[in-house]
Amino acid sequence: MGQGGAVGRWDWILIMKTYTDTEVDSLIRLLADDDEAMLTLVGDRLFEIGDVVVPTLWDARMRVSSAIRPRIDSILSRLSVDAGKELAIQDWLFLAAQPDELDLEKGIATIARSNFPDLDWDTYRLLLDNLADELAIRLTGVSEALDVVELFSQYLFQEQQFTGSDIAYYESDDYYINRVLDRKRGIPISLSVICLLIGQRLSLPMYGIGLPGHFIVKYQAGETEVLFDPYHEGKVVTREEYEEMIIRNQYRYSDDFFEPYSNRMILARMLGNLRNFYLQRHDRERLSTVTHYFKLVTKD
Repeated sequence: MGQGGAVGRWDWILIMKTYTDTEVDSLIRLLADDDEAMLTLVGDRLFEIGDVVVPTLWDARMRVSSAIRPRIDSILSRLSVDAGKELAIQDWLFLAAQPDELDLEKGIATIARSNFPDLDWDTYRLLLDNLADELAIRLTGVSEALDVVELFSQYLFQEQQFTGSDIAYYESDDYYINRVLDRKRGIPISLSVICLLIGQRLSLPMYGIGLPGHFIVKYQAGETEVLFDPYHEGKVVTREEYEEMIIRNQYRYSDDFFEPYSNRMILARMLGNLRNFYLQRHDRERLSTVTHYFKLVTKD
């Protein structure tokens, strides 16, 4: 203990080890400390006490600053899978309510956490950062739109070997970006979103294009437009070829199909795909979750 018998903050934690009935509020106040060792001790102690502290943590989460909230979130996720899912819903409520353009990466991370409550998105943020850093080296001095797209696709789909999943055997992992990054395999929109997230990091003018039954990416540099298909290894395709495909699939063609999707529209389409997937598999619990998310983001 400190001089004169005073209890220092480290001594206080040691006392906590002995007296398990010490008030949880005191531990929560210590979450404002920036000492990593202290935070680890506090988190471990709250975890030891168990799920009886969950209601108090939820209450504290509403009162603390945005800097402290992730620390409480981490503890809640450790204590309960249901708490992790509830955190994702709370984050989605906040995100979907924004009047302006939504943050695409926050959106897809929150969708992923709805199914993977313990997900640490920082791991995948770093992975995307690394992919972007490698591409930045390859794109140094390259300015022509077609050259940029070809080098981008060569790196992602040939060197890194991202590929489209077999349409006859789609799995839930093909829809969640964290699992697509893990497995390097996904459906058209999930692979397109990875391209968009990397493109954002490089300030590339890339936009999601939602065609009937398909999803691609448009690179738009001034008047120059390059359309490429992440599901087919970044293949460059003309508007005319897509027009033929659309008509062949018995859709009425419109130039509006090639207008960029907003981030809200991308997230809604991803959730719509998930909703159809779980509907076909009679997974009522997950169907209910993604339907709730879908209604919030579409304001339906």
